[in-house]
Amino acid sequence: MGDSSTIVTETDSAYLQEVVADFKEPVPETGLEPEAPAPKADTAKTIQEITKATLPEIKGFLLDFGTASAVFANIETREFRKQNPATSDGLSYAITSGKLSQLQVSGVKELKVRQRYQSALLIKGRKGTLELPGYYTSTWETLNGKQSGDQFNFSLPGLNKPDFIAWNAAKIRKEAESALKKKRTSSANMKIWRQDLKKVRRVQSAPCEIELKNVQYQISGTDSKGKAFFKTIRLDA
Repeated sequence: MGDSSTIVTETDSAYLQEVVADFKEPVPETGLEPEAPAPKADTAKTIQEITKATLPEIKGFLLDFGTASAVFANIETREFRKQNPATSDGLSYAITSGKLSQLQVSGVKELKVRQRYQSALLIKGRKGTLELPGYYTSTWETLNGKQSGDQFNFSLPGLNKPDFIAWNAAKIRKEAESALKKKRTSSANMKIWRQDLKKVRRVQSAPCEIELKNVQYQISGTDSKGKAFFKTIRLDA
């Protein structure tokens, strides 16, 4: 046994591995199914893409502010002068087709949208339509929108039935008489107008009609890069 010539030294790595299994502490049985491993959380990009899908993209008049944008749904416009929405804080356009109903703002972290409008009072008679002088200006209204990621959708309230100053019948007739005289209406036509004006009761009923003249928006907040912005937009109807 002490003869070194009888000692065999193994060099093959396949026979040098441990064959005894690692000891594991036994887990007491509880009768419950083992919990499944928690799923990995989606990345922020994936979550944002999934969330954004809940807000459908709208088509219409696009204003590109650079890192943010706004779309007024289903309208077409023309501009009174050449404007750059990315560099100009005050913008104005005339609506050539469609009606304002929805606004979508994208590429923003924080957002506030305010709306107000101006309206005029018309008298529709047998001799045509008479617009009375002076506009009614509504108060600024902060709009509530639906947010999904960096995108906000807003419904535009109060534009289908705009309000006007609460003139009584006597005030309406007086303003109409003054407007007709400024137009140099003939005596024959004035007689017909006066007959039609006798039907006037209030601004919300025939022959009166309230017409939307323009809508103004203040869009302010922080874009996707953290830069603050403020835009005033006027859309003439």
